[in-house]
Amino acid sequence: MYLSLLLKKHASILYLLLLYLSLFSAERTQAQPGNSVLDTKRVTISKKNAPLYHILEELERQTHWLINTPRDGKQLSTLEGENITLRVALDKLFGKQQADYIVLDHLSIIKVVPRQGADSAKNSVARSESPGHRYRISGRVMDEEGNGLPGATLQVKGTTIGIGADSTGHFAFSVPENQLVLISTYIGYENIEVAVLAGKPIDIVLRKSNRRLDEVTIVGYMGTSKRNTTGSVYRISAADIEGSPVGNPLLSLQGKVPGLILTQSSGVAGASIRVNLRGVNSLFNGSQPLYIVNGVQLPIYGEQINQLSSVASQNENGGITPFSMFGLNDIESIDILKDAVATAAYGSRGANGVVIINTKKGLPGKLRVTVNYMRGISNVSRKLSLLNTREYVAMRKEAFRNDGITLNKTPGTPGYAPDILLWDTTRYTNWPKLLTGRNASLSDLNIGVSGGTEYTRLLLSTGVYNEQTVYSKDMAYLRSTINLAVDHRSKNSKFKMGVYANYSVDNNQLFNPSSPGELLPPNTAGPYDEHNNLVWQEGGEQIANPMAERLKQYAIVKNNLIVNVSPSYELFAGFKLKTSIGCTGINVYENSRIPIAAQNPDADSTRTGSSFFATGKYRSVLIDPVAEYTRKTRIGDIVMLAGYSFQYANSVTTSETGLGYMNDNYLRIIDSATYKIATVPDHNVYKYGAFFTQLNYQYKGRYIVDLTFRRDGSSKFSPERRFGNFWAAGGAWVFSNEKFFDSWRSVLSYAKLRSSIGVTGNDKIANYKYLDTWSPVPGGPYQGIPGLSPDALYNPAYSWETCRKIEMGLDLELKPADMLLSVSYFNNRSSNQLVKYNLASQTGFNSILKNIDAVIRNRGWEFTMDASLYTTRDFRLSGGFNFTLPQNTLLRFDKLATTSYYGTYVIGQSVEVLNRLRSEGVNPQTGIFTLRDKDNNDTYNATDYEVIGHLDPSFYGSVRLGLTWKALSVTMLGDFRKQMAPNYLHAIYINNVMPGTAFNQSVEVLDRWQKPGDIAQYPRYSTSPGGEVYADRRLMVNSDRAYSDASFFKLRNLYVYYTLNSPGLVRIKVENLRIYCKGQNLFTMTKYKGGDPETASPLSLASLRTITLGLQATF
Repeated sequence: MYLSLLLKKHASILYLLLLYLSLFSAERTQAQPGNSVLDTKRVTISKKNAPLYHILEELERQTHWLINTPRDGKQLSTLEGENITLRVALDKLFGKQQADYIVLDHLSIIKVVPRQGADSAKNSVARSESPGHRYRISGRVMDEEGNGLPGATLQVKGTTIGIGADSTGHFAFSVPENQLVLISTYIGYENIEVAVLAGKPIDIVLRKSNRRLDEVTIVGYMGTSKRNTTGSVYRISAADIEGSPVGNPLLSLQGKVPGLILTQSSGVAGASIRVNLRGVNSLFNGSQPLYIVNGVQLPIYGEQINQLSSVASQNENGGITPFSMFGLNDIESIDILKDAVATAAYGSRGANGVVIINTKKGLPGKLRVTVNYMRGISNVSRKLSLLNTREYVAMRKEAFRNDGITLNKTPGTPGYAPDILLWDTTRYTNWPKLLTGRNASLSDLNIGVSGGTEYTRLLLSTGVYNEQTVYSKDMAYLRSTINLAVDHRSKNSKFKMGVYANYSVDNNQLFNPSSPGELLPPNTAGPYDEHNNLVWQEGGEQIANPMAERLKQYAIVKNNLIVNVSPSYELFAGFKLKTSIGCTGINVYENSRIPIAAQNPDADSTRTGSSFFATGKYRSVLIDPVAEYTRKTRIGDIVMLAGYSFQYANSVTTSETGLGYMNDNYLRIIDSATYKIATVPDHNVYKYGAFFTQLNYQYKGRYIVDLTFRRDGSSKFSPERRFGNFWAAGGAWVFSNEKFFDSWRSVLSYAKLRSSIGVTGNDKIANYKYLDTWSPVPGGPYQGIPGLSPDALYNPAYSWETCRKIEMGLDLELKPADMLLSVSYFNNRSSNQLVKYNLASQTGFNSILKNIDAVIRNRGWEFTMDASLYTTRDFRLSGGFNFTLPQNTLLRFDKLATTSYYGTYVIGQSVEVLNRLRSEGVNPQTGIFTLRDKDNNDTYNATDYEVIGHLDPSFYGSVRLGLTWKALSVTMLGDFRKQMAPNYLHAIYINNVMPGTAFNQSVEVLDRWQKPGDIAQYPRYSTSPGGEVYADRRLMVNSDRAYSDASFFKLRNLYVYYTLNSPGLVRIKVENLRIYCKGQNLFTMTKYKGGDPETASPLSLASLRTITLGLQATF
């Protein structure tokens, strides 16, 4: 409890940066009044020859105040007394004439400092062994907000010379050298080493400790720490984020958060990412979490922001992500909010969890300039192993033999085989290597300027990120960012103001292929002739040249602005008024071009170019005025707040097509098209309002209660059903602060049981679905006169989907290994599901949106452990893991058997169930797949389906290992997942590229049927996609044979860095220098044969392996 009270002062920048008291009021004990905590708090203690830290912990337990002083685990002390004051106890422990005490009332901290002139070798400046010349070192130790850290310890590295900072954080002492390295420490903060030169005052800024229990997090609109909350919140720090060499900050979360799964749709730069937090909660309306940046909700729901297709859209979940707009170096932390207490404050918007992105803020002190430059390469991590020319030719000839067809050179006949009879059958082109085998370079440059006083802090940073593609050096993803943060407070700290702005522009140059060139026959003529012209035919047979597909260019440009202004004012002690005013704007411009140069001149002599345009403009304004009251009483500490949240969002999307271009140079200009087709702009307006109240109560550091209530209104529902009530309640018992726990204190320093329950809503549906809508009839229904046709009926009946969340957890901090262990059980039930309900044709409408009695349950266990495994003076080995065991179940679906969803969903199974036909394999006699016909009626329908598995993971997690030796640090993270996914057969059958036809194949198809009696994985080869062998290909795609085990383990991330920190660097104005190497997706262990098991799309680009080198310097 005590440490978190200190850290609350630095709470999250999103909503509560302006909440906590920031001026220390401290005075020496000689001037303290008689009602000081030192005289009012009484203790009873009997410790003989006990470790000093045991005695201090017992005093803290009885008084609920933190005693800040160095704790030597080897030092033994004695303290006995019954009902004595805390002052007397401390005097007995440290010596009445040897120590003074600084009382920090607002933070419940007592700092023990050596009394000036006291003869204490450990707490005073040590004398030099030789009486040489002395140099003066002075400065100030402060936190990230500019507040002095009283009593912070400073020590000259490699010596016993040291001192404690005074009550304002200032220090001054003499040293025997004019160049040295100073180590600064303070409880609850990370240690830091600073190279200094004598005679120059220095500002030392300490960052909050990265200990999981004491990380500042957000629960609703309140800032707290994991130690003092009942909610389930997980924080990823800047160090964890910056260690991943990725262009999308969401990818830096992979494997690091229990309960969270991130899946790349492909390895294409800027490709969409599927984010799932604790399972699928809705049948049709998405399970994407709410995204908030600096207190402002992003106006985008969904995984894709594009309207046009590209190479990034080659699989089911493909597209362009809206979240590639931030640089990794701009982000301070990312908070993941999971349970009811943490998310209920966001009402219906947080039903699927909340992801809060906090950007960096300025640091106090002198002006600092930080330059960070990284450069590296990326390549495809896993590729399909395809047939060589000899194997391909053998496959084709065998297919013709199986079909009883004689090869010939006559076009249009069944035996026509130009790849065998007209092309060179000894030629080999490795098309996957040629098309996606290049090393794509990437670079990232960031420059930041930070500084300020204890009252005003400023940060201004800019970055440029450039990532080329494995396709071509002419295609690249380029992003530029600007990040501004200004924090100000008045001298009396009553008024505070924060202004934060983030602006980014990114340009993604890709292409839009119509066919996968990787599966071209390996003996196809090369893409260019001796004159570097595209090859379109050989031997009179036309060739689908994949390099022509590269000319079908696609470009998407996004610019994004996020601004937040957060003023607050303390009217009187404990009562504050604050507000968060935010606005966002995202503009998206797309252009997809098919030039004349990309079209075969032999196929069409009258070919013309075409161009497709799309724009999207998304705007959002969010205002959250809040009144907060904080009070500490004898019966506990109370924080109450109430406020109102209003959001206005609108979007406008348009598309336009230009046809008949006669010159490729004008494809970017719509007015140069011969014909233009424009769609009616799609306007959408969304309004959201909510009243909310939140309460946090803590009693003697042992009992914690959190309560939240919201009443939400959403314009997505009819006036009759527009409002919903949502609530949450949580409780925690810190039983390590109970007296009966004393005997366990040498093993466990912290133990907490927590539980929460609540109800949230979900309004992630399209706008205006309750209205009756009409659409124009093309051409007009009567004599060419335009008319209207009805689309939907007025539907006031549907309302919010609801999700009831229950969680129980246990948090433990073990002393021997400095270990933090957390166990959570969650049980979420989502009901009142919104589905399209089919109507009788007589109504004139196909369907209507309706709430049905369907319930989805997501439950599971989450385990997290972080520990210091081995520590010496210069060496530290740490490790950790997280493990999630989820279970998704469709508990109820009213009248499922009478709906069109029968067969798709199964009661008692996951909503991502694989309810499929059962394959009996390849018939040993005929060489053709056979399927199990359960009712023996020679037809296949839902009654023949069986549950073969599910697409959601059975379990997943990660392991982490960290090593630090002096200035060298190494961190490794590997993540694993147990899952099923579509396999190679699924990909080729659904794309109609069958083994035996004129497409190359994976070596997997070599395990095929050749003669009666063969037991094989694949049927006999055939040249006819619609013939006897492949007539059932659509049924096979819907069978168990189309899915395989896609479990994997990936070395996801490797981060190695070496920090140079010497007085020599200070002479050239370099405060800190770090050299580093980062790796991503370095290797994968899996039995999956369809390429990358993560993307699980054999014909799309796998995730990329990335290795980078970088340099970071602070001036």
